Amino acid sequence: MSVTLSAFYLISLMSTCWTAGKQCKFDQVPIRGKALRGHTYKTAKAGELFRCYMCCERDPACKSCNFKHTKEICEMNNETKATKPNDFITDEQSYYIRRPGEDFILLTLTTNGRKGRFGVIQSFTVPTTGRYKIKAWGARGGTHSYNSGNKSVTYYGGKGAFKMGLFTLTEGTVLNIVVGHRGGDSVEVKGGQYTSKTAAELNSSVAEEAGTGGGGGSFVYSSSNVLFLAAGGGGGSSAGYNGVNGQAGPNGTSSVGKYSSHSRSGGTGGFPGECDNESNDTSGGVGAGWLAWSCETGSDRSGENGGSRDKGWVGGNAGLYNRGKNGGLPPGAVGGFGGGGGGADNYGASGGGGGYSGGGGGKDAPQAGGGGGSYCNGLSCSGASGGNSNDDGMVQIFELSDEG
Repeated sequence: MSVTLSAFYLISLMSTCWTAGKQCKFDQVPIRGKALRGHTYKTAKAGELFRCYMCCERDPACKSCNFKHTKEICEMNNETKATKPNDFITDEQSYYIRRPGEDFILLTLTTNGRKGRFGVIQSFTVPTTGRYKIKAWGARGGTHSYNSGNKSVTYYGGKGAFKMGLFTLTEGTVLNIVVGHRGGDSVEVKGGQYTSKTAAELNSSVAEEAGTGGGGGSFVYSSSNVLFLAAGGGGGSSAGYNGVNGQAGPNGTSSVGKYSSHSRSGGTGGFPGECDNESNDTSGGVGAGWLAWSCETGSDRSGENGGSRDKGWVGGNAGLYNRGKNGGLPPGAVGGFGGGGGGADNYGASGGGGGYSGGGGGKDAPQAGGGGGSYCNGLSCSGASGGNSNDDGMVQIFELSDEG
């Protein structure tokens, strides 16, 4: 038994060994003298480490196992040393091994039901040094629904982008995590009424050319402001135009609409979309970028530009009459938390999505907002423009199967 155990101790990833005269293969590296305490849900008799390993591999509930070699007992655990690092102890009579072939979700972060331009920067402390997979989804832009003649018309905000990558993270590193909020819908009532009632309650319609808010981007970065991953938010919709999807690439897109002269460019290289601070009442707010936000807009009737990191990722406010004063419900056509740009009042443009680089907001109606860009500084990076079919953003962190 001691010769067999020594052989097990010396194996490396995907190496082979010999037990009971037969060849066996490990997909994980056993750790000698360690055990996970307090998470055993089943024990079994196992004459050798490989049999314990195989018991765990065949049980869907097993995430790791302790092999007590002096008693030839296999303890199957429903947690790992990565998920429960404080329970990973020294035990000279034990070998610890992780179940192969799966990546385990350590963390799923959502908006927790929060809506609108304000949100909370969440945090995660890396439990153990190793390799992790991080996925992020940006949020959708706002919807524009109104009556045109005898029919109801709806245009939809751009979908948020999806981005993922693999990262080597150090134990104790604190990650700051921003989960993007959906951009706000247009609410200003046709005809300019001062009311908190919705258009439906008034048996009326939302103003045909009112703007909508851009979706917030989702971000994962360290406490020292090293960006790991970002997923761009979608642009807000406008009369006749759906918002532009959040982009898998790093750059934001321009707004889109009837007149190309009213379009404004998306940001590049981590910067926000093109600033429009002219003294008019119709500009859609620009999506924020990782490195900066844009300028102050020229009027409170315009949509406000989304805020970047130094402004707490707050979404841009909507134009004065499109935020619940001339039709509800508040907060109206705001940009989503995560740097989304706000939508302007009637006859105004919609907001761009927040992201690594911000989406553009148009100068005048009808202009739908541009999508925000995405970013990954890890390995095996991939993504999809408009890859989030849900309204709000999300972030997931996985422990890779060759660790823990």
